[in-house]
Amino acid sequence: MYSPSLEETIFSNRFIARTVAVTLTALVLIVIGHLVFVILFPYSPLFIRFQVNVDQEGNFVTWWNSTLNLAAGIAAFLIAWLLARRPKDNRRSNRAWIAMGAMLVYIGIDDAAQIHEHTYGIFARVNAFLGRWVPYILEIGWYLWIPVLGIPAVILLLIVAKAIYKDLQANRTALILFGCGIVLLLTNPITEYVQAKLAEPETPAGAPLFAPQLLETDRDAWLQMQIADLTQEASEIAAVSCLLLSFLCLGREYLAPQKVSRTEPAFDRRHSMRHNAYVDAG
Repeated sequence: MYSPSLEETIFSNRFIARTVAVTLTALVLIVIGHLVFVILFPYSPLFIRFQVNVDQEGNFVTWWNSTLNLAAGIAAFLIAWLLARRPKDNRRSNRAWIAMGAMLVYIGIDDAAQIHEHTYGIFARVNAFLGRWVPYILEIGWYLWIPVLGIPAVILLLIVAKAIYKDLQANRTALILFGCGIVLLLTNPITEYVQAKLAEPETPAGAPLFAPQLLETDRDAWLQMQIADLTQEASEIAAVSCLLLSFLCLGREYLAPQKVSRTEPAFDRRHSMRHNAYVDAG
């Protein structure tokens, strides 16, 4: 009895259809659930802890987004595996998809384990140490780390993007979904900035005012902060969902000829090779 391989299962039409249904349902439930809690149960400890916990990002939405990133990373690794099995040289594309998968897996782990939160604390301590000798380092210290961390990441993305874009042209649906995901991801810094400005207004004494205190003092501002939070969460989840579906569609495209070559009888393959050689000669 024939048993499909892992890549045949994940890149099948049935699995892609189920992924579309699950991602859309989850996105709708997250949006509706957030709005219901904001309107009906704003003081609920469950809501504050598991839905609006923007300080530590330890909420249900973060875990779902982490799962999507891990799934997209696995799909990227499987595409690299399919490329490695193809007869022509695909080493550059293969390395690009491995790098893409590694980045997505890291982002998924980072969302769940909050690695960047701990890293920020390390940078803050380094800046405090440097601030003893360099004036104003504490005010601009975090921005000094942006080129140190950002430039290598941008270079890596440009190298990866060129090869991946070339591969995505094999499937129009995959290319469109990938483009939508990138556009949604590019809106994330804007929504993060708006969310931060709304979530941390200052009291007359100059101290930051976080979500629970804001609910008590200025409900309109608290609602605005929740809408910004919801927009940021929804756009990020939609972006990763688009990337995941894009990779699944591309994997299905790459898998189709390999399935034919595996299931076609040996006699038919030899006949097809002779026929193709005859057509080329003619």
